[in-house]
Formats: sequence, structure tokens, C-alpha cells
Amino acid sequence: MATFLTLGMPKPEGHRPLLAGLLVEAGELPVELSADVGPSEAADALAFLVHSGRGFAACADDGTGVLRVLAATVAALRGDDVRAAWSVPDPAWVALVPDPAAEALREVLVHVVVPDVARVAAELAELGLT
Repeated sequence: MATFLTLGMPKPEGHRPLLAGLLVEAGELPVELSADVGPSEAADALAFLVHSGRGFAACADDGTGVLRVLAATVAALRGDDVRAAWSVPDPAWVALVPDPAAEALREVLVHVVVPDVARVAAELAELGLT
């Protein structure tokens, strides 16, 4: 059974948090991108995944891995340097993603599978993503 957790930065009323419903515990979701791969492999995978017309799930062991996936996915959607975003993800940059980019992110990155939602959510909060 998957457990869902809603995370988000304080935003104006009616705004959907960037990370709403993103984290799920390991279960039966197929994973198409692991936070453990190298920057080139991630860039190649994201070049396909963000333009595939369907959503995908990634997996990560911790908040840093989730941040890596988020930053690189946003970079792929924006046409930015995916390898740099993967290698040195910036939590402040991810937190400031504008609403249109956040909606696009939610359409392609459906879930990030993590071993412990509560622990990973706490790690993301330490990075400024709540």
C-alpha cells in the first residue's frame, strides 16, 4: 500500500504546492529514473521522459535524491543544463519554480518513490522544501 504525503512552500491561497502528492513509499509503482544514476544518464532519460506525453515515476533514497530529481526535471522542461542541475541541485531554485513550470512538472513527474515518506519529507524541509 502506497502512502502519500503532501508538501509545499507557502503560496497564495488557491495555489497548489509544488510537491503535493509527489512522495510515495515503495510499492508497485514502476520506476523509470533513479536518483542514483550519473548526470549523463539522467539527462538522456529526462530528454525522453519529459517529452513522452505521459507521466513517470522516479525513485530516491533520501531528500537529496528527491531534490536532484526535481531540479533536473525542471531543468529538462525549461531547456536548462540538466547535467548541472543533477550534479549540483539548488533547493532555492526549485522552491521558486513559477506556477506554469510547477504544473508542467506535476504532469511529467508523477511520483518519487522513497523508502520512508516521513523521513524524506523531514530532509526536504531541512533543505527549505516543505
